[in-house]
Amino acid sequence: MFNYFTERKTLMTWLMYLVNAYLLYAVCGMFLLSADALFLQPLPVLSVAEAFLLILAFSLGQGYLSMRFTSFNPNLVFTGLMSAYLVLGIYKSPSPLLFCAFFLLGLAAYFKLFLTKESLSYIIPASLLLTFPLMLYRLYHPLSVDLKQFVIEAEKWDSNQLWLLFLAGVYALCVYFLLNSAGEKLKKGLFSLANKEKQLYRLVGFIGLAYVFYLCLVVAYKAKTLSVSTFDIGIFSQMFESMRRSLTPMTTLERDRLLSHFAVHISPIYYLMLPVYSLFPYLETLEILQVLVVFSGVIPLHFLLKHLQLPAFARPLLLLLFVLTPAMTTAGSYHLHENCFLVPCLLWLLYANIKQWRWRLLLVVLLTLMIKEDAFIYVFAVGLYFLWQNRFSQSSGSKPFLVFWQLLFPLFYFGTCVFILTHYGDGVLISRFDLLDGQDGLWGAFKTIFLNPTYIFASFFTQHKLQYLFLLFSGLAFLPLMQKRWENYFLLLPLVAINLLSNYDYQTDFGFQYSYGSTVLVFFMALLALEGLFIDWQEKEQTHFTVSKRILSFILTALLFSSAILYSYTGNWYKDILYYQQNRDKFTAIHQTLAALPEEKKILAHYSYTVDLRRTRELYDIFYHNNQEFDSSVDLVVTPRSTVENQETTTEATIVKLYMEKGYSETAASTKDVLILEKTK
Repeated sequence: MFNYFTERKTLMTWLMYLVNAYLLYAVCGMFLLSADALFLQPLPVLSVAEAFLLILAFSLGQGYLSMRFTSFNPNLVFTGLMSAYLVLGIYKSPSPLLFCAFFLLGLAAYFKLFLTKESLSYIIPASLLLTFPLMLYRLYHPLSVDLKQFVIEAEKWDSNQLWLLFLAGVYALCVYFLLNSAGEKLKKGLFSLANKEKQLYRLVGFIGLAYVFYLCLVVAYKAKTLSVSTFDIGIFSQMFESMRRSLTPMTTLERDRLLSHFAVHISPIYYLMLPVYSLFPYLETLEILQVLVVFSGVIPLHFLLKHLQLPAFARPLLLLLFVLTPAMTTAGSYHLHENCFLVPCLLWLLYANIKQWRWRLLLVVLLTLMIKEDAFIYVFAVGLYFLWQNRFSQSSGSKPFLVFWQLLFPLFYFGTCVFILTHYGDGVLISRFDLLDGQDGLWGAFKTIFLNPTYIFASFFTQHKLQYLFLLFSGLAFLPLMQKRWENYFLLLPLVAINLLSNYDYQTDFGFQYSYGSTVLVFFMALLALEGLFIDWQEKEQTHFTVSKRILSFILTALLFSSAILYSYTGNWYKDILYYQQNRDKFTAIHQTLAALPEEKKILAHYSYTVDLRRTRELYDIFYHNNQEFDSSVDLVVTPRSTVENQETTTEATIVKLYMEKGYSETAASTKDVLILEKTK
């Protein structure tokens, strides 16, 4: 029985029935609801029970038709329903941002149907073309509704970044023309590359090592120039000091009181860094460790690439693409976060599944879950993919193992974490998912998602999110959208759940840690798409040279776009190194002054100083402490002198002046750069 329900053919057939049934429900909503109810304020067409019965009935109906008529094809049903959904969606869309959303959905669906040679796949692009006159009209005659989050704000686009992307596109065209016109000379060059795979690996290895060394320098000098803040590196640095002393992750900075960090996020993975930090107890150690952890992902990626059918020259170039993928660098912009472990752990998890490891796979699953309570979603997505896929071989006993350890156990672990955080910790952080505000717990959130598919889908395409998706996919030459198999899209689950389902802008910002995990899985989707194209072109009996030329075009295009996007974020990172060299004496004096302060005192500090004061047992941030009101129990107030002397109007300046008015006076330990106030006895 279990084997029947986990056979890929059965799974894929019933998945298609369910997708068609849910798509029918979405089309009904398109017919019956207004634009406001569809996109701006969720209003379900049916109750949960009614929607469930409709989906069940239509799924069973398709099953009956497939048994009764051998010619019945659920892909044709999907094509018709998807075309109707796209046309109605564009017809009712109040914003050009939503036009883009439905076009992306349509193109992704078309690529899948086209690559699997469905006879009527052309209906989808034909349907999109029919909406062109309507789109032109709607641009100049918009619907009279409040667009809210779908307003286009041109001033929020980075013009320099747009120019870089435009130029990357121009150079990509140059690459395409070059590869299509160089002829025999290029053919010899390509085969020469294939025969010199080791030399290519050495070149990529040298570039990768040089880049990682540069990043280690950059992050170290960020610490030296005090380019830090309390949230979150101040919290983690104080936590590591506590772990070094007593193995407990205690901090006073995170919630303005003594609290275990694990009461906020359950991240025991940090203990893997503790031995190194204990030997070298500096902030620079933590920053460099993050860089090394992230780029250690090239090791499992190297092994994984050996199991993909690609030209020999492609593998080292894809390793280079991984190194230059923007999020691998930019997600660490705001210093250490536990999410950095997602990069190597997920790549090892993918490789462990490909190799059909058992107990080593279990170890990788446990390590991944130890990163954070929400890491279960990544394990779950990978588990779903490997349960449904047929690209990599699996033994008969591997699926029950997979279902338990990568589907059921992660859900159980997440539930346990939620219980612990809710009853013994500081609660589960769900306020950032304000799309689901006002819902009654997890069941209410599920109802909103299940009953309002168009509202949820549209919410992924606000201007900020659309920018994020464009940068994410363009850096991989849009390969993640060119999937031949439906199950590959399970790998997008973390991108949807962690990044897009939230209106917290930082979760769709390459400068923050939330991009690490989802980018790894999207990168793997790009590899699957590239392999699928390679195999498909070979099956069409095209020459190896022609196929290799096309694969090289995609990889070089991705490298050009990734490099452009990466530079747009990191082009000025080297300036911290120069700034420190020009002001070495100043920063040395500041670090020495802060290091001399007594650790047993209760200190109220400026956000840029909390990292240096991490050894202080009672350390608080000026901005967050005591609701910005006076606290007579504070022993020392420590802040840059410029906060007061430059007549700043910041909240920090106001609070420092409040303590001075309450009798706190400057101590002899103050310097020309650091102002230290002490309570007058």
